Amino acid sequence: LATVSSPAISGKLLSVAAVSKNATISPGVLNVTAPPPVPSNLTNMDVGPANFGPQITTQLPAAPYVPAEKVATNGSALGCSLSGDVSPFPAGSLTGKIALISRGTCTFSEKVFNAQRGGAVAALVYNSAANGDNLQAMGPGAHAGEVTIPSWFMRRSDGLNMRTFYNSHPGDAEVGYTYQPHPAPNVGDIMAGFSSRGPSQGWLLKPDVAAPGVDILSSGYGEGPYPEPFTGFGSASGTSMATPHVAGAAALLKQLHPTWTPTQIKSALMSTATENVYLNTGKTVKAGVLDRGAGRIDLTKAGTPGLTTDPQSISGGLMAPGQSHTFTVNAKDVSGSAGAWSVSTTQTGDSATTANFSITVGS
Repeated sequence: LATVSSPAISGKLLSVAAVSKNATISPGVLNVTAPPPVPSNLTNMDVGPANFGPQITTQLPAAPYVPAEKVATNGSALGCSLSGDVSPFPAGSLTGKIALISRGTCTFSEKVFNAQRGGAVAALVYNSAANGDNLQAMGPGAHAGEVTIPSWFMRRSDGLNMRTFYNSHPGDAEVGYTYQPHPAPNVGDIMAGFSSRGPSQGWLLKPDVAAPGVDILSSGYGEGPYPEPFTGFGSASGTSMATPHVAGAAALLKQLHPTWTPTQIKSALMSTATENVYLNTGKTVKAGVLDRGAGRIDLTKAGTPGLTTDPQSISGGLMAPGQSHTFTVNAKDVSGSAGAWSVSTTQTGDSATTANFSITVGS
């Protein structure tokens, strides 16, 4: 909570959270090749690329793979450095092998570099429980510039299935990679773990809206497989990828409605956003207002909001028991036809957060 930082904390700005989208581009496929028979769910597995280390554009021949926890001195599946920046994989423990590592705690490149220090020829990182079967590009972090082995990102179920297969065939399980770029499905509207949460430092409701910011294919690509900055295309993640979606949406609304003010555009994007944003790929846990703001923007509705309001959201900030606040909200009918509007309030949240709290509409 309260990780939103400047300038997004300003009430005058449109602050954007990041969510996943429903498709990605996989650079190739993984195939477990031995020992036979290999289950069908361990063939043609989609992967996400790594924006560091060498890029394989042909094939990586099948090699033995081993789950990280089988060789790590601390028994961890995460592959994160030990105290003193020591690899959990002893030198030679992964020689000629592909490391199978779980996402979490440390950066992707740190995991891969540690596998490299153990002698691995490649590394596979499978997703965390919350992000499940979504794919994305692995961004650079610690030791990224020192990585000399290829690596790929995997769906969680594929990683767990490979781990189970290894446990049934310890020392004999092998996997190979084939370069084969293709579209691959993802689960959209899942909150990105890196997306900052509200409230703001001044206890205002933030962020305002959410937009796609995970694994976004972008031109002018400055990191990754290309030898020079800002050449070609690549996938990147961040609220810096979500924000341009909203800037473009605002530009389209301004073109559609030239007389609208910035506050009206902000209002239209917020009031028509979908609240169907989730914290997990199983879509069993909905994201809250401090995660996704008003919701993920929806341009199919933003052009016809009916009403625009100023302010677009209200917050009493940090309030002590017994305190109250009165707000004035100015609404403008932009429907283009006369109509009557009724106003009501709805309290949300569990009993603990709504106890001794009420919100009403004055006359």
